[in-house]
Amino acid sequence: MLPVACVIPEAMPTLYEGDVVFDSPYFRVINIEVDKLQGAPWRPEYATGDIPHGHQPAELGDLNYLASVAVSESRFRRADQAQRRIALGADIGLRTGRPGEEDRWDQREMHEMMDTNYSRNLNEREWWLYLLIVTRFDGRPQMDQQRNFVTDDQGRILNDGRETTGIIFDASVGKIRDPWSPFAEWFEHNNPQHRHLFDFGRSGEFVNSRARQGVAIFWREMEDFIAQSDDWYKNRQLLRTVVHELGHALNLAHSWLVGRADTTSFMNYLQNYPHGTTYEARVRNYWNRFNYSFDLEELFHLRHGFYYYLPLSRAGNLFTRLL
Repeated sequence: MLPVACVIPEAMPTLYEGDVVFDSPYFRVINIEVDKLQGAPWRPEYATGDIPHGHQPAELGDLNYLASVAVSESRFRRADQAQRRIALGADIGLRTGRPGEEDRWDQREMHEMMDTNYSRNLNEREWWLYLLIVTRFDGRPQMDQQRNFVTDDQGRILNDGRETTGIIFDASVGKIRDPWSPFAEWFEHNNPQHRHLFDFGRSGEFVNSRARQGVAIFWREMEDFIAQSDDWYKNRQLLRTVVHELGHALNLAHSWLVGRADTTSFMNYLQNYPHGTTYEARVRNYWNRFNYSFDLEELFHLRHGFYYYLPLSRAGNLFTRLL
């Protein structure tokens, strides 16, 4: 029991005097609904004791970590009863697509998957997220600075989604379509097998009325480009990527874009950490100081940002506007 005296300015200029009863160590509740392909890893869980000496802060001790615990560090409580884990058929991403890239998912396909399987109403404003774990990201045709297609040694256009390990696939309100659609005639001529993964009766595009509800993790891409093959390293990277994308859904920006590259927050990029003269050194130094947390400014936003008027449904970044 904590006695307080609180004045609420302007909107409710009244004085409250009384007792505040402690209810919970968490400020807010977030619900995470998970769908994944069969064989995809979930959930990211391991013990810090599994990590060899010299690859993490010495003061962490022997702790068990998983994605929900990492989110709870920000005083969010994950609602276990609301988490629905569905193993989608392992062949669902291999049915169609551009030859050689049948397992890549574009934003339209992921949004259709959410629209079909999500237990919630996509038009509702609520603290509820959809996490989809699939194989690889289908970005768009990769181009050089002269706007020419970049191709491999067989003349195939490279996909700009390469090395992408996670995204918010409904980051903005508006129409979502196949990112290769401006080149549809070109592909029909050269690659007649090119077509969408799914056909849910839509004409090829649709309006996304509320943004920042759907987050995707690309686990095959992560395995392709990850620095080490050890299970402890892959699990730690998977956990960091999941929480990083959930942070974006809660309107957090990349750390270096708001002037805080010198942080080991979930929201930073390992290679952008400014301590080290090489890519490998910066990544190593990031992990050696990584403490499974957001930084103080991000925690302020997560704990005290507008709860009802800036939930998951808005694409703007309140945090950058507060600075």
